[in-house]
Amino acid sequence: MTSAWKTYLDHLNSYPKDQQDLQPLWGERRVALLTNLLLAMGRSLGYEFDEVHVKKGIYAPEAHGVIEGENMLIRRGLVRLLYGDTELKMNVTSIPVSEQDLAEQKALRDGLQELLEGKRALPVVVSREGTEDENA
Repeated sequence: MTSAWKTYLDHLNSYPKDQQDLQPLWGERRVALLTNLLLAMGRSLGYEFDEVHVKKGIYAPEAHGVIEGENMLIRRGLVRLLYGDTELKMNVTSIPVSEQDLAEQKALRDGLQELLEGKRALPVVVSREGTEDENA
């Protein structure tokens, strides 16, 4: 059984990404190797399934269907997100802020409000330093 697993795992790690013409053959071989693995697993557990039953999906572990369904939902959601068809929903419940930052933000906001309401004047300094005399 471990030999069937190693052969199947080796095949899964050799997907022909850049060779689209080989991908259908790779898929057929994957099914054949998975069938062999499932047959070996079944025999070790005392089941006598034949190749046709396993290959045609009559025997399929329930977890495989659950995983495939979840993977499909994840892929669809990710594609929709990447294409901008949906948003990533977030629920922010708190943002860590220091007491000093909070006090500085409040002082800044209060000072700006006083300026806008005319309760405080904006200090202006007029200086000739660094300017050239136009009459020279």
